[in-house]
Amino acid sequence: MESNDLKIFYKVAQLGSISRAAEQLGYVQSNVTLRIKALEEELALPLFIRTNRGVQLLPSGKLLFEYADKILALLAEASSAISNYEPELKIGATPSITTGYLASLMPALPLNLSVYTRPLDELISLLLHGNLDAILLNRPVEQQELKPIFSCDETIGWLTANNLVSIQDISKHPILMSRDKNCPYRKATIDFLNRNVITNYKLIEYDIIEPILTGIETSSSIAVLPIRLKTEKMAYAIDISSDLKPVKIFLYVKNDKPKVPETIQKFIQYVFAENHDRKGI
Repeated sequence: MESNDLKIFYKVAQLGSISRAAEQLGYVQSNVTLRIKALEEELALPLFIRTNRGVQLLPSGKLLFEYADKILALLAEASSAISNYEPELKIGATPSITTGYLASLMPALPLNLSVYTRPLDELISLLLHGNLDAILLNRPVEQQELKPIFSCDETIGWLTANNLVSIQDISKHPILMSRDKNCPYRKATIDFLNRNVITNYKLIEYDIIEPILTGIETSSSIAVLPIRLKTEKMAYAIDISSDLKPVKIFLYVKNDKPKVPETIQKFIQYVFAENHDRKGI
């Protein structure tokens, strides 16, 4: 039983007339008559009784009409749902990027978005195996199968409990950083300490970002981080942060995508609405 035959039957039953149904549906009358006849042959039951005024439903026709009403309503609902379907966008990100860029924006993003926060190596593996659509990283990667389609500069600085920390004071505060030797914020911290010949400092390393943020908020600890991570309980020590170079943020996809999907383009527009440098879009 074809859905179009049901639509024809339903319209004939509603109007009680084959000719009027044909006119409204844009068919010739003979075609409507043939489709009704085919439907009756398929069901091995007559559906209408012909009268001088048109057609009337028989008991079998009344039963089919009830089901046709439900079926056609479901088909219309399915068509509407599919036409409005927004495919799920799976984005991977490092912990600092998730916290700084995505966590606060996700509830308001007009996208069907899932975010996967993982270490860098795991993010790359998930993208290569097709489990993610794109990954946001705070460092470049050397992978022939991947390509960056977007990049932007991220301002970093010393985050403290107050903004009165001077270069001379840094060694008096515990310095928090990632244990990951390739972390760009760790590298910026070490470079700053070496350039300013700061010694006798205390380093505390963590595997995740949360205890670093908590340490800054609740103690005298300090850290070089994206200023986007600054909370109401923190201060941005701008006087000692001016010579810290921005960190580059990259969005990578697999090389097998000849064109950037529209959902990823929307993601970039919403998340990085500020100054950015587009590549390959």
